[in-house]
Amino acid sequence: MRLAQILGFCGAIVILFCFYYFYETAEKENYSQNKGTVKIGGSFKLINQNREIVTEKSFPNKYLLVFFGFTNCPDICPLSMDKIIEAMDLLGKKSKKLQPLFITVDPERDTPDILATYVSAFDSRIIGLTGTTEQIRKVSNSYKVYYQKQPADEKDNQTSDYQVNHSAITYLMSDKGQFIIHFSYGTTAKEMAAKLDKIL
Repeated sequence: MRLAQILGFCGAIVILFCFYYFYETAEKENYSQNKGTVKIGGSFKLINQNREIVTEKSFPNKYLLVFFGFTNCPDICPLSMDKIIEAMDLLGKKSKKLQPLFITVDPERDTPDILATYVSAFDSRIIGLTGTTEQIRKVSNSYKVYYQKQPADEKDNQTSDYQVNHSAITYLMSDKGQFIIHFSYGTTAKEMAAKLDKIL
């Protein structure tokens, strides 16, 4: 009787192990098969915080974590930057495969110098990108990003004092430039790191 119980227990362990193995394998294959199936992302030509021209081909063998925001953003953008860096720190050595990009949706105010100050306040690994109004519109459209300038109070003559409403999604692009998955604003750093760990 005891032998039967032991064998039954061992059999259950083997079944659980097999289930876990095949689940992990299937999930990784699912990520692989879904790469590029959603039409998000594409070519772009922008300027980084060092006034260098940057395109989608400037990061060979790197997965991109792309976030659209603006430096005057009061909360969503800084919290998102902190979350990305925390997730990368949790990944350890695997984080070297990632390149985080902060693309402004406020090119009128976010000059390269402004971006340099902004991204350096979070982490030196972040690259800030800006461009002309048309260049920003084009790259935002390719990533299906919503943004709209919120007019200043009519009583306020300082026209430069405005906010920008925008979507708060972080996109993961493969080292081949294909969309893999996105992370919503509510995703925690641990959740982001866990998903990235399975993909990288």
